[in-house]
Amino acid sequence: MSGRDEARTLLARLVTAYNEKDRVALERLYAPSIRVWSALGVETEGKAAALDHVDELFAKLPDETMSAETVITNGDTLVVEMTSRGSDGSGQPYEIRFTEVLEIDGGEITEIRTYLDPEDVAAISH
Repeated sequence: MSGRDEARTLLARLVTAYNEKDRVALERLYAPSIRVWSALGVETEGKAAALDHVDELFAKLPDETMSAETVITNGDTLVVEMTSRGSDGSGQPYEIRFTEVLEIDGGEITEIRTYLDPEDVAAISH
């Protein structure tokens, strides 16, 4: 399997684990020193902090699912156009498109950078 195929397989495992709200599976995918950064001002370092952030997302958006629409790989870097779907606090459906850049080393995710429009997120945060 090529590095590109491995990266895409890792991404598929990440999306599945997130959609199934499987914290244990996510923990296996994250490197111990993973860094997470978001255009929304989230910045964490370390597996425990990254998992705490995911727990917050699961609590705020319990029916959220994500899908990877476009995937570009360059060595150990993936650029992914994603779509998030679910219901907001009042039960109204939403759909948000965003981009994630993932860095991979040794079969683990070492960094996730998320780029999205804060106004889109604000619209579903109520």
